[in-house]
Amino acid sequence: MSTVASISIPAAILLGCGMISAALFFGLRARAPEMATTAPAPTSAPVTAMPAPVVITPRETVAAQAQEAVLYQLEGLRARCPAGAGERYRFTFDVTFDAQGVEVLHGITEDRSNPATGMGLCVSGALAPLRVPPPGVMTMVEVSLSLP
Repeated sequence: MSTVASISIPAAILLGCGMISAALFFGLRARAPEMATTAPAPTSAPVTAMPAPVVITPRETVAAQAQEAVLYQLEGLRARCPAGAGERYRFTFDVTFDAQGVEVLHGITEDRSNPATGMGLCVSGALAPLRVPPPGVMTMVEVSLSLP
């Protein structure tokens, strides 16, 4: 005769849960030191340098640089927009530069004493976009031009 011990279903479930819990506890506990040694060492935040202060060029300096840029194109403007014999045209450019010194926009005003209208349209279209050394901030300047 053999005797088999019987256990109730709820007791078997409770006993099984206890064995799984014990196995997980002792298994994870045994691996905890290993995990601690492989963890990355804490690092400090990267040190970032302070941005360099923005140097702002005086408006008068930007105006002089823009005047030089227009005068550099003077021969080309004379060739593309020829004036008649004895005619003299005067213009004022309003030029806006961004902080990097690139022309954002320009407008032109013709002097009332100009012999004929429409020359300003030719000059404005023939003028290549201007560049000046970076002024640091958006800057609007006036530049004078006379033709021939």
